[in-house]
Amino acid sequence: MKRKFLPCSLLCMFLAATTALGNPGDTFYEANLSLTRAARQEKEGDYKAALESGKKAEQLLQSLKTSEPEWNPEWVAGKLETSGAKSRSSQKGGLFPETGRTAGFYPATRL
Repeated sequence: MKRKFLPCSLLCMFLAATTALGNPGDTFYEANLSLTRAARQEKEGDYKAALESGKKAEQLLQSLKTSEPEWNPEWVAGKLETSGAKSRSSQKGGLFPETGRTAGFYPATRL
C-alpha cells in the first residue's frame, strides 16, 4: 500500500503544479484569494499575517503583469493598487501607529 501511495501522490502534485503554471486566470484567482484572506486577517486583528498575504498577492500580480501583459491589464492594475496600498500603509506602521492598525482595503472605511 505504501509503495503505491508515494508515486500516486507525487504524480498528483506534479499535475497540480503544471496546470497552475499555464493559466494566468488561475494566478489572478490565487492573488485575489490572498487579498481576500488579508482583508479577513486584518479585520480579525492579525496584522502580521495580513501583511504577508498582501505581499504574496502583490508578488503574484507582479509576475502576472510581467509574464502576461495583455491579460486583463485593468484587473491586474486595480488589484496591484489595492495590494500596494496595503503594503505601504503597513510598512509605515499603519495609519494608526500607536495601535498598529490600518484603515483597511476599502475607501469607505472610517478613520
